Amino acid sequence: QAVDGDTAQVGPEMAEHLGIPQITGALSLSYEDGKFVVVRENENYQMTLACAAPLLVTVTKSEKEPRFASIKGKMKARKAQIPTLTVADLDIDPATVGLKGSPTKVKKAFTPTPPEINGEIITEEDADAAVDMLFEKLVKAEVITR
Repeated sequence: QAVDGDTAQVGPEMAEHLGIPQITGALSLSYEDGKFVVVRENENYQMTLACAAPLLVTVTKSEKEPRFASIKGKMKARKAQIPTLTVADLDIDPATVGLKGSPTKVKKAFTPTPPEINGEIITEEDADAAVDMLFEKLVKAEVITR
């Protein structure tokens, strides 16, 4: 997911081409009992997902402060030789590269309005009574019918 256009297309497209599952927007990643465990978030809540390899995981932009490079790291970076490749250096059709070759076009970018969160917590300790209360509320809200 690029943080410039933030269209989140590259990871899912790669996973589709590779034919493997994907988990997007990871906040953390661990390996437990033969599976990768990913904590991700959306606008309203965090969720924990588990998936066996192979899989593709994209990460979300961290709100944490970046680490500062050490003097040794800065010196090494200053001397680094970074190779530059052009389309001519690669074995690909030039018509498939860049804006003209992109299979997707961003028509509009905007900041979404925050979702309206209307919720109620049922604190009834008796499970049967809590289910009955929830059922009545859903019927009253016309989410379900009797």
